Amino acid sequence: MNIRRFRAGATTVAAVVLALGAILPAALPVAAAAPKVTYDLWIEDGCISGVGPASTKLIFDLRKPTGKLVESLSATTAANGAFDGCYEDATLKTGLKLSARKKTTVLRTITLPRLTVKTDRTSDKILVGAAPGKRVTVAVSDCNSSFDGCTPAVSRTGTIGDKGTWTTDITTAYDALGHDPVAASFKAGGDTFHRGARFPYITASDDTDFYGNATPGTTVKIRLKDAPDGTLLKAITRTAGPTGGFEGTAALLAGRALSADFAADARITLPARSLTYDAVENAFAGTCLADRLVAVYWWDGSQMVHGSATADGAGAWSIDLDTQSLVTPAAETALYTTCNTPAGDQVTFTVLMPS
Repeated sequence: MNIRRFRAGATTVAAVVLALGAILPAALPVAAAAPKVTYDLWIEDGCISGVGPASTKLIFDLRKPTGKLVESLSATTAANGAFDGCYEDATLKTGLKLSARKKTTVLRTITLPRLTVKTDRTSDKILVGAAPGKRVTVAVSDCNSSFDGCTPAVSRTGTIGDKGTWTTDITTAYDALGHDPVAASFKAGGDTFHRGARFPYITASDDTDFYGNATPGTTVKIRLKDAPDGTLLKAITRTAGPTGGFEGTAALLAGRALSADFAADARITLPARSLTYDAVENAFAGTCLADRLVAVYWWDGSQMVHGSATADGAGAWSIDLDTQSLVTPAAETALYTTCNTPAGDQVTFTVLMPS
């Protein structure tokens, strides 16, 4: 979930003080001028946005604490001062310095703050790390109830404690599932900072790959068995990366069981996976997880579209393209099929539209 908020520069009372002159006491304080550039940033992301001087080309330098340049990007602000852009390789990491300049004149420099998010899908708890005293908000979205998009599930606000953390338990409000996204945010100095995370999940992709998301830096133990209660075929250990991602390979054949140790219900009994196209009926048919929602995604030339259905007790499903007002994919178009377990783990596979 990518929540973008642009904050317009605040007005000052300086002009009022000058106009009133001697009417006001000489000691009347003047409000500080608003920053020339304010940011709306996602920590561990590679893009920036915010507000600066209107219709102005700005250069944004990202530097290490030592001052060494990491990367620069340029963006021209809109008539209302809004800007956005993405670095080619760099990401916004805690401790880096971000400067906005107009040619050689530096307008503002900030140090990217600490903001971390840890999720536990067993306890439905969210742990946020930031500077003590910060007021933080976490927003959780439901991405499992439908393939038509995520919907807001619950939002909580709290204050970071003296030890630099704050925990919220959303159990009574929402039963979080794997893959559900979380966004933590706080405001400081006219800027808004965010950090995204997901409740841990694992995905079985095609017949050979798996990937998922867990707490950054943690060790994830993956197990592959020949059946849900069968013999262990392969034990794999992965370390979740800076944004929580992990991946690997294994022989993910139908009937085998794939699991991850971050939750007791992070288990997938791998189904038979198939998709065929009936030109006469203009429909897809196939198999995936039994009694679960199934979606097929493809690029229609201008955007990603999808059709969806619910599989029966044997895992069979069908999607009538005419009934769902979908344009028939062109030959050789990649068709991405996905279905989720009740706990939010995923099965995905890809086939090409037949000629």
